[in-house]
Amino acid sequence: MLPQPIPFSKVTLGGTPTVTSNKHAALSHVVGEVAPGMPAVAEWSFDAKDAANIVAVLRSELLRLRVFQSVAVGGTEEQIDFKINIDFARIASSCHLGCGYEFEVEMQIEGGRTPFNKRYQIDSEREESATEWFFNDPFDSKLVAVRAFLKKLVPDIQAYVAENA
Repeated sequence: MLPQPIPFSKVTLGGTPTVTSNKHAALSHVVGEVAPGMPAVAEWSFDAKDAANIVAVLRSELLRLRVFQSVAVGGTEEQIDFKINIDFARIASSCHLGCGYEFEVEMQIEGGRTPFNKRYQIDSEREESATEWFFNDPFDSKLVAVRAFLKKLVPDIQAYVAENA
């Protein structure tokens, strides 16, 4: 029996709010190259739909942590204080003995005194022990990649809001 997908919404950083604001944000994303991988099953690949789901999880986490009062995805609200764009420049999947997911992501934030722009390398294999990588099914490894994404981007968003709210 093949492993079953696990909703990304199960991923959270945990913890309590450290940077809160009553500001409003708009969150958008684009997907560049989705590199052909070696998954045995198409669902095991990371694709544009998965990228959209990651952005939805990021939105939920920013609201849970009260970084923003509201976060619109895709569109804009009348009052937007910060615009956050996530560019998934490259997404790669590789499933052999275990599955690994790599993203090259660039995040831009506007709305503060100066714009913020940073590139991130996210590699799920670096977040797992060799045993976890070998025994995790592809959907567990996807969740590891989502958690790694949040761990890198959320603190930078919090810091930007703290400096600019």
